[in-house]
Amino acid sequence: MLCLFSDQVALVQELVYDRLDESDIVEHEIVVVNPDGFQGDERDVILYSLSYDANVMPREALSARQSDLAHIQGMLNVAFTRAKDEIHIFHSAPIDAFTMASGRGVIADWLRHCADVQARGPAKTGRVNRIDSEFEADVAEALRAQGVSVTHQYPACGFAIDLLCERDGQVVAVECDGEPYHLDAHGQLKAEDLDRQERLERAGYAVTRIPYRKWKKDPNSEVQRVLDWLRPDDPDESEGGPDSDDVIAPPLSYLEGTAAPERKRYSLDREQGSIIEALHHGMRLETDVLYFCRDRLGYGRLGPRIKEGLLLAAGKLERLGLIAIEEGELFLTPAGRNADVRVVTSRSVPTSRSRGRRRAPRRRY
Repeated sequence: MLCLFSDQVALVQELVYDRLDESDIVEHEIVVVNPDGFQGDERDVILYSLSYDANVMPREALSARQSDLAHIQGMLNVAFTRAKDEIHIFHSAPIDAFTMASGRGVIADWLRHCADVQARGPAKTGRVNRIDSEFEADVAEALRAQGVSVTHQYPACGFAIDLLCERDGQVVAVECDGEPYHLDAHGQLKAEDLDRQERLERAGYAVTRIPYRKWKKDPNSEVQRVLDWLRPDDPDESEGGPDSDDVIAPPLSYLEGTAAPERKRYSLDREQGSIIEALHHGMRLETDVLYFCRDRLGYGRLGPRIKEGLLLAAGKLERLGLIAIEEGELFLTPAGRNADVRVVTSRSVPTSRSRGRRRAPRRRY
């Protein structure tokens, strides 16, 4: 978080240390600074808390923060250009109040620019409905045959979504992963593609991916997977992740008059339960399952520690015989489809909160 004045830095810093565990602050590299203390290293997210009250603060204090001196302008340039993913701006006065006595000011200019960008929305790429590959065209043709409206290269969040698919009021972004372009030397999805997907999901898009090899092997299954994303919402479906003692019922149907086979009961933690739920929703690709679990569990992002915990949970489910894992895909076994799953409150991903709170020392800049 970046504040303009040292007194506000001290106040916000104290609030942060009161409400967050020290281990969380260290893990996520949370800092509260003013432009003097910002060293120019990039941050995933920066919160700008710009507080100014002309009734109690002299105009000179604000002018000093944005004077034409080279080192002042340099610090502001660094402070305003080092967010990689997101910026969130909070200001306590109208934008025009953040000027110097002359009526000019780089802070006000920057705020006006941000307000203009927000009002205009994402920049258009000029590539809408351009088809990038034969693979993409084949996928789009198969989806249109199922009554899906498909837009090629739809601009969003500074990117172009390969296929934006719509049907029955539902929308999903489909990324077509040609192997030469989207896989690294180890056959894994490249980091930039995962980062792109995470940004789109933070903007509210549902995202699914179609790997080229899967498409060539079984295109009908890949089309069906997209159609599953486009099913109308169930109005009776509850929102949010599973709570303690929630039951995840498998989507099984039996002939009338035929007794259902006996179901074995399993008590799973929340991570394991969210994986089972994702598979019952028809997801198979590891990336789709992980992002579904991230949202169900209420995590802000799929960091390395969260991902590792979910993969460990998947490994435990495989050892229990409830799922099978093969070449980056997860499947319910017959036992998993018929299991009576109950979710308990224990967690497989350790959190610092479970280890107790410690007050961090106050830092001054």
